[in-house]
Amino acid sequence: MAKAKITNVTLKTTEGKTLVVTYEHAEKILRSKNNKGIIKLDDSNFELTENGLRKRTTKKDTKESN
Repeated sequence: MAKAKITNVTLKTTEGKTLVVTYEHAEKILRSKNNKGIIKLDDSNFELTENGLRKRTTKKDTKESN
């Protein structure tokens, strides 16, 4: 069974507002020079790396892939 592709990411502002945006737009917002830490990832399933936004792997994910 194929997994559904995740296209939305949840971001949170320092004021407590929640934003649900597309994967590509979230990466642009987080990398923006004007962001200055005002908007952060709210979804713990993702992390921002040098290569871009990616889904974090869990033990369950790695077990299924082996």
